[in-house]
Amino acid sequence: MALGSDIDPEVDKMCEIYQRRRDLVCAALAEAGVDVSVPKGTIYVWAPIPDGFEDAASYCEFVLEKTGVVISPGGAYGPSGEGFFRISLTTPDDRLSEAVARLSALRS
Repeated sequence: MALGSDIDPEVDKMCEIYQRRRDLVCAALAEAGVDVSVPKGTIYVWAPIPDGFEDAASYCEFVLEKTGVVISPGGAYGPSGEGFFRISLTTPDDRLSEAVARLSALRS
């Protein structure tokens, strides 16, 4: 195995960090009413934009203006990404928690 804990214990540590962040983001989005699928192995969470927005870019712009949270429009990554937004899990836990709390407040 190229990247296993027997080769580099830091790999296990990084996997734990990204899994914790993934679970934090997915749980918060689900609680906010977003129909999100939990990814199996990535540093991003993709979720569908809510009804009422023309496209992912307009939703992401709305989120930025209302909350100060930057999320990526899926359409920027190709036509299959349209209708979705992307959250990076490379941000520290506390900042992710704050961001998803702000997103949740939009739906309240």
